[in-house]
Amino acid sequence: MGIRERSSPSRSTLTSASSLRSDGYYLECRKDAQCECNMCKASITATLDLRQPFKPSAKENQPWPPPFPCSSPIPSSLSKKRGVHTLNSFSYTSPRLRKLRFRDRPFSLFILLLIPLVLFFSVPCLISFFSQTYFSYESFESLAQASFARIRLVDQLDLIQRHVSRISRSSFVSNCTEHGDVSWRLAENGNLVHSKCVIYASPVERISVWGSALMTGGILGRSLVDRSFTVLSGRVVEWQEGGLESITHSQGSSWTMRRWAASAVLLDSNTWILEYKRTLASTGIGDLHVLKYLVVSAMKKVAYNVKLYYDTALFVRMKELDPLSNRGVSSDDRQTPT
Repeated sequence: MGIRERSSPSRSTLTSASSLRSDGYYLECRKDAQCECNMCKASITATLDLRQPFKPSAKENQPWPPPFPCSSPIPSSLSKKRGVHTLNSFSYTSPRLRKLRFRDRPFSLFILLLIPLVLFFSVPCLISFFSQTYFSYESFESLAQASFARIRLVDQLDLIQRHVSRISRSSFVSNCTEHGDVSWRLAENGNLVHSKCVIYASPVERISVWGSALMTGGILGRSLVDRSFTVLSGRVVEWQEGGLESITHSQGSSWTMRRWAASAVLLDSNTWILEYKRTLASTGIGDLHVLKYLVVSAMKKVAYNVKLYYDTALFVRMKELDPLSNRGVSSDDRQTPT
């Protein structure tokens, strides 16, 4: 038996095999071995025949053109389909979005309606708990009667301010005795034009003096709280709601108006009235009647504003369509006096 000489492999065969091995083709031949297997040669030949020759072209370096020009808008059909697909896929697969959709449930509407009611009933209780009332309707009348020890109105107001500051232990008491003080304001309550100065105000109670140097009259509108009045000077003629006879309140007289009550009053010249009332926080703002009154008042105000807006718009529209209003009088149509 003769020893078979190993023939040196050709350069092309090694190059093809190395390129195939680098390309990931599995051959049962090691790199340092002489591949004489017919199966390997046939596999290499068949693989080389199937490969296309590499032809570099300039088109590969060019970017792909956009599907739509930048100037033209995206078709609505594609945008709608894409948006709907994204929303549906995300809404049903994402648990975070399912939590965000909690507001679409009926229970969320109940929570949104419950929060204002809780605040409406709880806030007044907290205010009345942390605030203190220093006066009552009886003590206020006693304070007003004690002020008549002074003759002049300025001295009476000065005495009242001193007593209020001492009882309430507060330095935030307005000085209503100086002329031209900024504490005085021109107010209009129920078409009753008057000047008003707030002597003491807290979250639970308020003391003020109001009146007019001229004769005036109007309506003392309804209020959500009781009010106590004392005439410091002048005279007040009152017509209560539901009554025919008038009631005259002279200097030094006091009376109380219950909440929901209204009356017409006539003030003589130089009439000044001392008023005391408590706020809604101390008198039970949580009353359902108060809530009903506030809601009805707000709805009436909104309805009045809407009606006024539509009436104004209708008037302007009719003014524009009226041919007689737009036609001016020419110089030929004017009649000269004879």
